[in-house]
Amino acid sequence: MMGWWRGIVRRGAGGVAAGALALAGGGPQVPAPAAAGQGVLCSNDFQVCVMPVLSGQVRRQDGATVSCMDSTCHLAGGNGGRFTLSPTDLNADMQVVMTLANLGDPHSSPVLMKPAEEVTHGGGRVLSGRGDSCYLAIYNWISNQVDPALGDTSPSCGQCAAVANTFASCGFP
Repeated sequence: MMGWWRGIVRRGAGGVAAGALALAGGGPQVPAPAAAGQGVLCSNDFQVCVMPVLSGQVRRQDGATVSCMDSTCHLAGGNGGRFTLSPTDLNADMQVVMTLANLGDPHSSPVLMKPAEEVTHGGGRVLSGRGDSCYLAIYNWISNQVDPALGDTSPSCGQCAAVANTFASCGFP
């Protein structure tokens, strides 16, 4: 690796991270702007816990063995739409995955909802649901937002649990 992980990545303008402010007296909730530093994710954990899921083999609900990085799926030239992965550029892959991550509500992230087919996924149902080990690896990465001043040196980085064998642990038997 050429040190791509040394920086931090922040969700850009228009990101989905937001809070809510309850007005005094129990009034309606009003969206509050995202707090400074919200939306910083560990690139180390992306490499260790998320990329093995995206590049690993998983048995789909229909029995086919697939990978997000199959040439007909999410590699350049595949049918994966705006979610296109690179076999050589981890930083670009992290940027793409972040565009499909809902930092304010990780379960609502398209990168999770589509393979679990909570919304339509052209590749069929790849993950069995929210309890699937691969789903949890991605969910935990999105949920683990860190102090932007520390980035990858944050004590909470490096705490992810990698899926040792996606074929045995994820998808359908």
